Amino acid sequence: MKRIFTKIITLLIVLFAYNAYAQKGTKAMLSNVDTIYLDLATNISPTYQVPNNKPVVIVIHNLLPSGHYAVNQTRSLKLSGSLPVPATLAATGIDPCTGLEQALHDAKTEAEIGQLMTIARTNNCDFYGKYLTATTSDPITISKLNNEVFTLTITNLDTKRDWTINIQTEEKGQFVTVYGFTYIPFVFGKPHTYYAQQNLDSKGAPLGTYTVAPGSSESQAQYAPTVAFHYITKSSGVLSSSFTAGLGVSLSSNATGISPVVIAGYSLLYNQNIGINFGVAAHQVTNLKGEFTNGQLLYSGLQGNDLNEQVTRFNPFFSIIFRFGSNPFSAKKLPANSNGTISVGTINSTSNTGALKK
Repeated sequence: MKRIFTKIITLLIVLFAYNAYAQKGTKAMLSNVDTIYLDLATNISPTYQVPNNKPVVIVIHNLLPSGHYAVNQTRSLKLSGSLPVPATLAATGIDPCTGLEQALHDAKTEAEIGQLMTIARTNNCDFYGKYLTATTSDPITISKLNNEVFTLTITNLDTKRDWTINIQTEEKGQFVTVYGFTYIPFVFGKPHTYYAQQNLDSKGAPLGTYTVAPGSSESQAQYAPTVAFHYITKSSGVLSSSFTAGLGVSLSSNATGISPVVIAGYSLLYNQNIGINFGVAAHQVTNLKGEFTNGQLLYSGLQGNDLNEQVTRFNPFFSIIFRFGSNPFSAKKLPANSNGTISVGTINSTSNTGALKK
């Protein structure tokens, strides 16, 4: 007898453990799916946000039992009001479910269905479950969204009324414009300015010939105001790091006119407003033209522009950067981006239109 009792206890423990494991697995499986319930009797929110790479299930409520609906589904890449106040029955001693089933059957609008279903649910009417099934769509499952916008349009084919919602993934981050003062030391590509030096005889008298000679004063660095882009992610803390690229204009006296500067590297932004950039800059420096050489004998006095030219060289750069609410170089004050969103173009769109199955 004792053995039989022990076996029964052991069996109960095993069954209890299995049931707990099954419930845990079911909960874990359901937690990996987001479900969106659309109530046509209310003002549907036009936009829903869901995490990336997570399936979504859509269930539509308060469809007219005798209505005809079509659903249009669109996926594209990126780039609810409260329920109406239900009517209450002031009279006492009257069954609130009396005549309600017929009213549900004869309802003409989704708002009317929503109000009547609220009364039926509140009063535990026997037919509530039947009409809940009749007014609720089959789940519409959306596969994982990856930087996409999913657009769902529901159309009442009888009244021609449309409901449209957008389900989009959360933004991972945002590009911001930063303005900087950039220092470019001549580490690898150095400028060299040459001139035509007149030759003298042994007594110091000028001769009719010249020699190509380097200038005695040359800059050691170049300075440029620059505009670059920095990417701030949602997970960034006080210090945000990002690859960066941008353009600038040289302020070096060696360059004639406007000399462009291109920078690429890495940036650190503190509290989204001030930081540093560093990397490699492509810029122009002065150098001797290819048809001349240092020490070459000339028979005419050439000017500096005849001997020198602007050539592109690569050097390291370092910038102090700032993020402003508007362009500091613009005379007209531009409004800052108030919503902090990134405009995304629609590409590789797919759509699917079909009748809604109830």
